[in-house]
Amino acid sequence: MNKPHGFCWLFCLLTFVFNFAFATHTVAVLPSDGTLSDDENDLLTDKMREAALKVLPDDFALLKQDVVIKRLGGMENYIKECSETSCIVNLGKKAQVDYVAQCRVGKLGDNLRITVELYEVSTGRLLGMFSDISEDFYKLLPLMERNIPDVFRKITAPSPSISDLEKSVDVMFGYIEPEKKIDPQVATENEGNKYFWVAVGLDVLGAGVLGFGIYQNSQIASNRKDYKGVPQGSPQGDFDSAYEKVESSRSMRNAGYIAGGILLLGGVGVHIFF
Repeated sequence: MNKPHGFCWLFCLLTFVFNFAFATHTVAVLPSDGTLSDDENDLLTDKMREAALKVLPDDFALLKQDVVIKRLGGMENYIKECSETSCIVNLGKKAQVDYVAQCRVGKLGDNLRITVELYEVSTGRLLGMFSDISEDFYKLLPLMERNIPDVFRKITAPSPSISDLEKSVDVMFGYIEPEKKIDPQVATENEGNKYFWVAVGLDVLGAGVLGFGIYQNSQIASNRKDYKGVPQGSPQGDFDSAYEKVESSRSMRNAGYIAGGILLLGGVGVHIFF
């Protein structure tokens, strides 16, 4: 039946739009690296992402793994980039995110050493870190479950104040980038431009969804004509199938009108209030 699929499509579309429009921070978990097998590294990466999803607030968006790899130019290019730089901050910049984290596992004698790091990409500052030793791979997993959520909580923890002298020293040695002074008027204009494009996006998407509703409205007449054209004496299933198409088009039209109207109103609201 077409009717449920249409509502699912519209619901997913609306969810994507509002999540994209109002998520203010992006987080990437890079593929785990080290001496383990690919399958073991994949599991550690999944555990990292699972821990992040448990503690990150709603205004933080965790990028899908395939999106991260795509932004880094594909898996082959990621492996090359990873071998050429020891700083995951550079990879975070290439992935165009605000925060980046990675898990690495190496050998320490007969044991495994796990290191998890979380960085703020814009400043290069290490926000959170976890490091420990395990006898084997399977004992790493409970260590991660206990400790990694606290690493990601550092994203929203208030940063300790730093004196001007400490900042100057950090800038001198290249630990942090110098602060860029931004004209308040320019900052206000940039903020306005951001909301302007959000509003335009909502307007365009709303118009597209309304167009979809208009198309379905034209399909109603076509499907009704097909229903009336079912020859007398045909099996009841032919009548039922033709009638379901009419009802499905009507439902899709109504959903398109409602969803398109909501999106357009949202765009108008952003234009007015922001």
